[in-house]
Amino acid sequence: MQRQQGIRHKPTLEERLAAEKAAEFEQLAGATQDPVRQARFSNIAGCYRLLAREREWLIEIGAVESDPAARRPRRGTMGMSRS
Repeated sequence: MQRQQGIRHKPTLEERLAAEKAAEFEQLAGATQDPVRQARFSNIAGCYRLLAREREWLIEIGAVESDPAARRPRRGTMGMSRS
């Protein structure tokens, strides 16, 4: 099922976590005086933002589900039902 262009989905857990990690690394970049660490922390924050945007795009084109937990078997069941 493909999404209509321009309609945004509700952010998934993965996207929210990526945004939180990006904010965390931006904060670290601002807190350090070392220019090398500032650059690395900023790059890592950018990577997390990119991951969130790419996932959003994959959901929009229908390549992945917006809720992967809905398709996973419960832990310990290995996809089998108990008799």
